[in-house]
Amino acid sequence: MKQIWTFLMGIGLLLPVYGQQMPLLPRTGEGLMQRLREAPDGWHDISILLEAQADLKTLDTDLRRRQATPSERAYAVITALQTTAAATQGPLLELLRTHPEVEAGSVRPFWVANVVFARVKSPVIRTLSLHPAVAWIDRDYPVALDRAYAGTAAPMSPGGREPGLTAIRAHELWAMGYTGYGRSALSVDTGVDPEHPALTNNFKGRYFPLSWSWLDPVNGGSQANDCDEHGSHTTGTMVGLDPLTRDTIGVAFGALWMGAQSICGGEQQSTMTATFQWALNPDGDPSTVIDMPDVVNNSWFHPGLSGECNSFYVPLLDAMETAGISVVFSAGNAGPGVSSMTAPKNISINLVNTFTVGNLNANAGNFFPINSSSSRGPSICGGTGSLLIKPEVSAPGTGVRSSVPGGQYSSFTGTSMAAPHVSGAILLLKEAFPSLPAYDLKLALYQSATDLGLPGEDNAYGMGLINLKRAFDTLVAQGHVPAIPSNANDLAAMELVNLPEVTCGLSTPLFPFLFIRNQGTDTVHSARILISYDGTVTDTLDWAGQLGPAGNQLLLLPTQPLGAGGHELRAEIVLVNGQSDYRFLDNRISKSFTLASDLPLTPVADPVCQGGDVAIEALPAPGWQTAWFADSLGTVPLAVGSQVLLGPVQASQILYAGSIRQSRVGPQPDSLPQGEYHTGLPGGLRFDCLSPVRILSVKARAATAGPRLVQIRDAQGAIVKVQVVQFTAGEQVLNLDWQIPAGQDYLLTFAGNNGLWRNRSGAAYPYTLGGSLSITGARDGSSAYEYFYDWVLQEEGLCPRTALPLTVLPDSLIAAFVSVSEAETGDTVQFFNQSLNGQSFSWEFGDGSTGTGPNPVHVYDMPGEFIVRLTAAAPGGCTDVYQDTLTVTGWPTAVAPDAAEGIRLYPNPASGAVRVAWDEAPKGAVTPVLLDASGRVARRYAPAAGLPELLLDLRGLERGWYLLELRQAQGRQVLPLIVE
Repeated sequence: MKQIWTFLMGIGLLLPVYGQQMPLLPRTGEGLMQRLREAPDGWHDISILLEAQADLKTLDTDLRRRQATPSERAYAVITALQTTAAATQGPLLELLRTHPEVEAGSVRPFWVANVVFARVKSPVIRTLSLHPAVAWIDRDYPVALDRAYAGTAAPMSPGGREPGLTAIRAHELWAMGYTGYGRSALSVDTGVDPEHPALTNNFKGRYFPLSWSWLDPVNGGSQANDCDEHGSHTTGTMVGLDPLTRDTIGVAFGALWMGAQSICGGEQQSTMTATFQWALNPDGDPSTVIDMPDVVNNSWFHPGLSGECNSFYVPLLDAMETAGISVVFSAGNAGPGVSSMTAPKNISINLVNTFTVGNLNANAGNFFPINSSSSRGPSICGGTGSLLIKPEVSAPGTGVRSSVPGGQYSSFTGTSMAAPHVSGAILLLKEAFPSLPAYDLKLALYQSATDLGLPGEDNAYGMGLINLKRAFDTLVAQGHVPAIPSNANDLAAMELVNLPEVTCGLSTPLFPFLFIRNQGTDTVHSARILISYDGTVTDTLDWAGQLGPAGNQLLLLPTQPLGAGGHELRAEIVLVNGQSDYRFLDNRISKSFTLASDLPLTPVADPVCQGGDVAIEALPAPGWQTAWFADSLGTVPLAVGSQVLLGPVQASQILYAGSIRQSRVGPQPDSLPQGEYHTGLPGGLRFDCLSPVRILSVKARAATAGPRLVQIRDAQGAIVKVQVVQFTAGEQVLNLDWQIPAGQDYLLTFAGNNGLWRNRSGAAYPYTLGGSLSITGARDGSSAYEYFYDWVLQEEGLCPRTALPLTVLPDSLIAAFVSVSEAETGDTVQFFNQSLNGQSFSWEFGDGSTGTGPNPVHVYDMPGEFIVRLTAAAPGGCTDVYQDTLTVTGWPTAVAPDAAEGIRLYPNPASGAVRVAWDEAPKGAVTPVLLDASGRVARRYAPAAGLPELLLDLRGLERGWYLLELRQAQGRQVLPLIVE
């Protein structure tokens, strides 16, 4: 290493460069030179293209000569790229990783184009510009979306087929049996909504490992989603179809989609390089092609990119094409001026690479005008003839209706809408000619396009509107034999119907149906279907009947006893007419659903006199508490309790009753091995909110005192919640009280002074709390557990809140009484009514007893604190409520704790659960009912019969005295219980 630095110093490569006098550096892009002039002493994100590149042209010639299969082609290209990078990057990486002015951890090498990215200072750039291994240096430019023009909601087109699909003659290939079956398209965009009805059945992640099907190159998120609307729209145009309504929005609706969420803000060229490298080899095995996409659709550009003709995109796009993957770009929406095409697709490597698409209007019959916003050529890299003309082709991109998140459809305009028409067309051709490489398929579309605009190829339309049927015929005329679609025996599982996402109340029966469609040309007489719940096959359904081509059938599926929480139902067709299905990718369908453990509440309240107090009441399910809200969506309750006194009330209103409970999830700091105070880059914990939840607190341990910024970021990296916490040294509880909406791939992390406790290994992810929250892993994907332990959550039940109309009448009424505040068990207590304008009176003495009359007396036979409530009614029917607390002390000699004959209650005091044991099993059903110290029902339990022992759940109860009533037909027994 000392010799390397001596050599570099000797030739002057480490001399700093300052100010506006900076000389023009060789092999350096103008964009980077401008940054150096603006910030000569700053840090710069750069790309470094190496001189050594794999000889793909020679390799392609050899592969064509020996008619290599797609897998042979992929293996040869990927291994050549990896070998070239491994053989040539070493000295450069050593230089960068040891240089004091290269940011530690910023060096990222790639083999897809033999390029390296790093964050460096100016002297390093001068060094690299003169390095013999370097071909070109430039900025790591930001990524921007080729933003479409605002969409409008759109209904299904007449006939269920979008006009753009007819314009490119896709329907003529469908009639021949080609739908893109077995092919895959990668959407490099803002993501995709995997639950949209037009996209959910053909997400590749439903049939193959998710790691083959979804990439989040920035945040590492593992769940498909769309941070905008753009990606769902473009993907719908490639492959979209709603199987229930037959709403056809996609060119190749039988193909699968993959997603790379690479345009959500903050991405750079390095992001795109990582995306394309993953696309070449998602499963890590260079000899397989089932994991690879057949086409990559792109609607993005690099603002300010310079030196496109020398950039690493030239070898990168060459590598993708040679490996067999077609890459399609939108031209941009900066027209109608010349040379308005956005970078980096404003170059031509050969006739069809890069394959760039202009936007024309297919909604005006046979007249296809180019949209004025569609970017124009020529190519900026010179050349003659066709190499100078851009775009290559055009496709429908004006007023294109497609899918947007939330199950909706909108019409957008832009070249972003045109490009996926071409990508879908390539999928259809790839199904028909699976052995042809990417160049041949693109060339067929290019040569067969319908000429529009000026005669011949031009810089507005390119070669013209793509013509799928003519492209197919062109390939046949060249001697290529199309594959015959094997679709005689094809039964598809299209949808699981009548299975709500949330079923409220465990007593609600499930009646799921499977919707099947005969996609083949033969009549289906029988089918065998495997039914699985939560990954276990539970039933086999054998169907017999007659289902002709394009016929539909709904089949009622068997169910299983299931507990509260999240579940998955899967149906898989394994035999059709006693044989294996020819097209098996559409044979399996699954759906997740949740059974709620809370129940619909039934709130009650009397009409209240104006200015009076009102008792509102709703009994929750075991383990839950009743929360009262001022509206249907608010997150902070007005009050919590099954029986609440509210007032004074001045006007009629609507209250809402819902169920809440507090729960814990996550380990304790000392429960995992290999703990340490972490001093590296901040990590964190990823989690999913399966339903809205309030994070009340978490536990953390700090090495030193000091402020730290605790925050939650969403799947796109945006801050959702943030709070400055003043840490003390040691273990502490962080009171957060954060309401988090339902969502996936949240990150709980921090910024500021480091030194928080973590466990380097031993975590058993996921840590899940029913249907509410799941801690899915550490930020870096390791088995570490980082920083935030013992989460205390307040979760709301999944059953909808119930409205309680509260009526206020103008009558005047005041309820009041006086009595002693303390008494002994067995004492007679007198209550003196002080109400004004009351006509009738109703008393609750707090121990389950009630009374009427103006001045009642009552004898308490058990100790406790009892809330005595008087409800006075005015002549008009409205009420006012007054309550006070009476303390009764002393156990009567006749009833002491655990004194019921033949029954033991243990442990007592109890926490979490208590056991009831009989010397002899009781005859008949026993219904346990728990009363609180005021005599109100705190919890009811299900009746049990013939059992010598019961285990009763006490979770969620407040600490204090309770009475356990064991009710039977012949009477009841009462046992005092203390809950700790």
